[in-house]
Amino acid sequence: MLYQTLDIPNAPEDKLGCRYRFSDWIMQGEAFSVNEQQKFGPILWTMYTLSDSRSEEGFVMNLSAFTGPMGVYDNNTISLQVIKNGAWTTLATEKLDPDAWVATFRVPNWNETVVTPYRVVYLEKQRDGSENLDIYLGNIQANPVGKKLRMASLTCQNDYAFPYAPVADNVVKMKPDLVFFSGDQLYESHGGFGVVRAPSKLGYT
Repeated sequence: MLYQTLDIPNAPEDKLGCRYRFSDWIMQGEAFSVNEQQKFGPILWTMYTLSDSRSEEGFVMNLSAFTGPMGVYDNNTISLQVIKNGAWTTLATEKLDPDAWVATFRVPNWNETVVTPYRVVYLEKQRDGSENLDIYLGNIQANPVGKKLRMASLTCQNDYAFPYAPVADNVVKMKPDLVFFSGDQLYESHGGFGVVRAPSKLGYT
């Protein structure tokens, strides 16, 4: 394994933050394999809600797309697409919030009666000028009507158990209508970054 470590400029004096970065990291050997299905990022996950506005906007679908931290020269937009007339069609393109690395989409007059496949698309630009599409796929479920709601309740899972396969697998099997997060989903100490109480002076993290 070959790698280079560099000190990050303006590292916090109390050394609670991340103190190293890697560039031109190369791994090689028979013990390594590449599985694109296990890639994590740039798009990390999405979350959505579907609600009846009881107005001319009908059902409103709100979706948040989360990415890892981006650099100042990276693409800062992300797109939401659905299938229309047999082809993927962009509904909207939004900017990523540099403090939270999330983009939020709001789509009024959503057809709540059917399951709608969607995908979130991020155009990743490489240093050599090449580009790569990162795609996250999912389904917006139909509004549950005429049945009891099924809810999955999640809480208090620390990072040392990630990815917690038994919980993830059981939630998929359950097919809940509502996922409820009751707290402790993110601990500030994850990754050794400490607690960030103000926006980054550099404009990104």
